[in-house]
Amino acid sequence: VEMSACDSSCIGGPVMKHDNIFHVSSCLTIGKTAGRTDFDVKQPENGIRKVFDAEYIKKVMPGSSAIEEILHQMGKRTKEQELNCGSCGYPTCREKAVAVLNGKADMNMCLPFLKEKAESFSDTIINNTPNGIVVLNDSLEIQQINKSALEIMNIKNANDIMGEPVVRILNPTDYMMAMTDSKNDSEPKRKYLSEYKKYVDETIIYDPEYNIIMSIMKDVTEEEIMREKKAEQSMSAIEITDKVVEKQMRVAQEIASLLGETTAETKIALTKLKETLNKDE
Repeated sequence: VEMSACDSSCIGGPVMKHDNIFHVSSCLTIGKTAGRTDFDVKQPENGIRKVFDAEYIKKVMPGSSAIEEILHQMGKRTKEQELNCGSCGYPTCREKAVAVLNGKADMNMCLPFLKEKAESFSDTIINNTPNGIVVLNDSLEIQQINKSALEIMNIKNANDIMGEPVVRILNPTDYMMAMTDSKNDSEPKRKYLSEYKKYVDETIIYDPEYNIIMSIMKDVTEEEIMREKKAEQSMSAIEITDKVVEKQMRVAQEIASLLGETTAETKIALTKLKETLNKDE
């Protein structure tokens, strides 16, 4: 089924005038490409028939304010942002805006707009995540760093390190190993950043297709400090317990010794008393 067998389809689409392509030359090109050989197609016995009711939509030429509003919604607030690239099927951005107002086009079908929207959305997520994110190229140069990573490493301005070797701020050994590790283990590993006095759980991801390395760092400094304090308290409690036990054992031994001496003295006294009573008899 030829779904594009309509008047002015691939021969006279909306961008044809923009590219100075003429109807006759387009027909000749299509005929040359398609060839003259037809194909035998078995037709059904009762034929195929479908009736389509005409749906007439009156074209409305909107005012400049309405067009500007659509352009603003498409992220085109200045003349420089009206690229007129034709990727949407219309020669200019303003003609696309008119088509949107007439219900003939989707406002989101604009590649520069979608690209900018995706990048903006991605940047919003990266810059607002509590995890630090650092992106490196295969030369271990910093390509992107978010706000949380700057805070972890006490860096005021991202421009100071953008494009610089990562060795300026971090040990590059793990990132070099990530590029050569065939398993590409992305499990988080706890490490201590001595220069910044921070503990982080770092996940390193290497993408060989785009030759980028991404480091995702979760600041666990407070958690690690609490763990160390708890460990110190436990050790202190164990030491105190050992001292108490030792003291109790020493007291028990002293009591036992005193009881032993008292018992011996009592036995001697009773023995002497017994002997004395025997003599009196």
